[in-house]
Amino acid sequence: SKYTETIVCRMQLKTSFEFDFKAKSINPHTKESTVYVTHIDVDCNNALIACTGNGFIKLYDINNGKVNSVLRSGQSELSDMNFCARVPHLLLTSSQNNENNGQGVINMYDIRAKHSEHTNNAMHSLSSPHKQNKRLFSVCMDQHLIVGAAHKDLFVWDQRKLSQSSSSSTAHTLAQFHTDEVSKVKFHPSSAFGGADRHLFSASEDTLINEYDLAQLSADGGDDDDALINTYECGQALWNFGFFNDASQQKQQKREKQFVYSLTNDESLIVQQLDAVVDGDGDDGKQNDEDAEMEMEMDLQGQEVCTLKPEELDHMTLIDCFYDAVNYKQLCLLSCTTNGKLRLSAVDGKKVKVLSENKSGHQARIRCARYVENIGCFLTGGEDNKVAMWKFDPVNIQPQLIEETSMVDTVHLNDEILLAGYTATRAPANGNSKTTG
Repeated sequence: SKYTETIVCRMQLKTSFEFDFKAKSINPHTKESTVYVTHIDVDCNNALIACTGNGFIKLYDINNGKVNSVLRSGQSELSDMNFCARVPHLLLTSSQNNENNGQGVINMYDIRAKHSEHTNNAMHSLSSPHKQNKRLFSVCMDQHLIVGAAHKDLFVWDQRKLSQSSSSSTAHTLAQFHTDEVSKVKFHPSSAFGGADRHLFSASEDTLINEYDLAQLSADGGDDDDALINTYECGQALWNFGFFNDASQQKQQKREKQFVYSLTNDESLIVQQLDAVVDGDGDDGKQNDEDAEMEMEMDLQGQEVCTLKPEELDHMTLIDCFYDAVNYKQLCLLSCTTNGKLRLSAVDGKKVKVLSENKSGHQARIRCARYVENIGCFLTGGEDNKVAMWKFDPVNIQPQLIEETSMVDTVHLNDEILLAGYTATRAPANGNSKTTG
């Protein structure tokens, strides 16, 4: 007999609030707003939530949801925003177009300082050194290095060379490593945990994820080919990616296996193993020839690294993934519908198990999410001008038989006959059975 298995856990909406109280709804059916919450992040102390919408950044106290401060970016729309993992008081944003001159800019804020929502109080502002690459799509930072993505190129600034009086600094350019727009740049999280510094990853619409060792950048502006240490082929244009493994969540340096998940423009999810060494245990960080094809089958805690197509994910909009090292010990996927129904799923090899669904937090498409492991919750922001905090309880996970397509002759439980000659349509976890003859 065949049946569809679902997993039930409680995903509760703890709180939700509007980002901009002056925003108006422009779609009565989905409650789409004039203001989208496009990015959300939490500082490494898990004290502040940063959200972006309509060119503003609001900092909220994670405990009570009260606004701590409001930052004006001077940009009509932000393309990226994140806290620096190694310097918790630094917040970075990037934009494709400045509202004044059309030039994309990277802003760095010291959140300890006083800010006004009427002026841009950025600590530093950086623009693309190349006039033809005005739009900046992504930004990230380790302890000292700031990286921005503009068109096909990456630009690297050293914060130590930026003065308070002037943000002008020569950027090192990584060019010709991508053939299409670079959509996202991230440092490997090992740098935040005291591991090897300066391992940078970039994802692009050319279907590639590149890995660079920025310690290998040429000092004289020459050839940077030695800086590129790995390339991962995903087969689809990419818009986001992230990392996960057991030990990194526990801040250990030794890791048996490391993985990267990728979200594609056609709403596919790809999971691959990272072969480069980023914690300095002596390997040269090069891929084996047989590992060059990245969509192969590999062991992922007894499962296969996978590619999940849109039809396998019910054609839902993919938001982001997170790895829960405490409860599931596997990759979890957040996705949504256009009217804001949120779905939490566990990626189990080439299968996806639905853990929970909830439509009470948003009424339009969800644009961003951030998991906060130490308090077991995640945050979401959407096109309905709302920010929501969710709590889920994985202890009460129970598989349920929800559909049966064949005739059941006899079912035994504790040597007692429960059903005979009936077709089971539902068998809840409490042991009671609804039947039809």
